[in-house]
Amino acid sequence: MKQLTLKDLEIRLQAIYSRIPNLPLDIRSLIVDYGPYIVLFSGLLSLFSSGILKLYTLGLATMLSGGLIGINIFLRMIFNLVAGIILISDFKPLKSRQIRGWHTLFYLNLLLLFLSLINFDLFSLIMPIVGFYFLFQIKTYYH
Repeated sequence: MKQLTLKDLEIRLQAIYSRIPNLPLDIRSLIVDYGPYIVLFSGLLSLFSSGILKLYTLGLATMLSGGLIGINIFLRMIFNLVAGIILISDFKPLKSRQIRGWHTLFYLNLLLLFLSLINFDLFSLIMPIVGFYFLFQIKTYYH
């Protein structure tokens, strides 16, 4: 049995999303042109609102003493900190339309999908599903 790689998963998802109607070219161009700035802003927002400020306001000791709920909050906070740093560092590759910038967003979206599934958070599944749609709409712009 062949092991499924991330490239295989990307190809399968692209096949699924290629069946959905495409966005108009001018909308895709806008996403590609302004997307790096949105990603940078999202990274900064994630870094501060979900990470550093949560650590400050909730207090590490309070979160760790909360049992399983505290650990879940702590893990989400760590994820948001790491995701924020990755999004901020992805600005330049996205701005210069490098495929590695696109892949970074793809992998973060996969991770978000995985986290939504393990937390049984069906509402949070909407973000990665819509995110994949937009990612596959603009993939041809990256080299």
